[in-house]
Amino acid sequence: MFRMQVMPEQFKLKSAKEQYKRWEQDFMSCLKGLDMKLVEHTYLCGEKLTMADIIVFNELSLFMELNSEDKGIDSAEMAVFPNLVKWFKIKMLNNQTFKMCNDEMKAELNKCRKMKPQ
Repeated sequence: MFRMQVMPEQFKLKSAKEQYKRWEQDFMSCLKGLDMKLVEHTYLCGEKLTMADIIVFNELSLFMELNSEDKGIDSAEMAVFPNLVKWFKIKMLNNQTFKMCNDEMKAELNKCRKMKPQ
């Protein structure tokens, strides 16, 4: 989002579909760095849960739900990020608070799914 603000000419696209594809590519490129961070640590900033984990969990779960028909956490595309998948499934979804938030987000998103560009 920050890059879109400081370099708007680079992100100006003709259609909502193009914009969504560009965002998706940018998002996927960030996952590699997150996966590498989780090689050395249990959580993104060390051995304790931090705000970074909460923010990334929220973004990742929303991304996967928006793309649930083709990019769930167990998809081949996500398999290239094994540490991130493990962190998401074991560390985050096993936490009842995060699981409840994830379930609520999915329910609300299902109500407005029509708004996703096709």
